[in-house]
Order: sequence, then structure tokens, then C-alpha cells
Amino acid sequence: MWSLGCIIAELYTGFPIFPGENEQEQLACIMEVMGLPDRAMVEKSTRKKNFFGRSGRGPRDRDRSLHLAA
Repeated sequence: MWSLGCIIAELYTGFPIFPGENEQEQLACIMEVMGLPDRAMVEKSTRKKNFFGRSGRGPRDRDRSLHLAA
């Protein structure tokens, strides 16, 4: 449902809501607006290693790592 809403808004405005050149950048844009996901949601993710650091507590970034609130 979330994706459909984003696609409709982007088609209507002609601009991407969460621009990013790859999945990591796009996730960072989403978290900037929506906030960090719950730790439990991150732990359940099968692809968390692609987006979060070793501890699973923050999004991976080339230069820095943010941490989820405890």
C-alpha cells in the first residue's frame, strides 16, 4: 500500500518523493522523513545486512553509521 501511494504521488507531481541513486540512499531519504524503523522490524528483516551495520542498529552508509534509538 505504501509503495502504491508513493507511485501515485510521483506520477501526479512528476517528482520522486524519496530520490536516491540506490536502495541505501533511498532508505536513508525515507528514514529522514519517517524516522528510524523499530529495532524489532530491523531484526526480522532478511536483508538487514545490506542496509544496517553489524550491530543491526543503524543504516549502513559509506562514511557514517546512524544508530536506532534504544
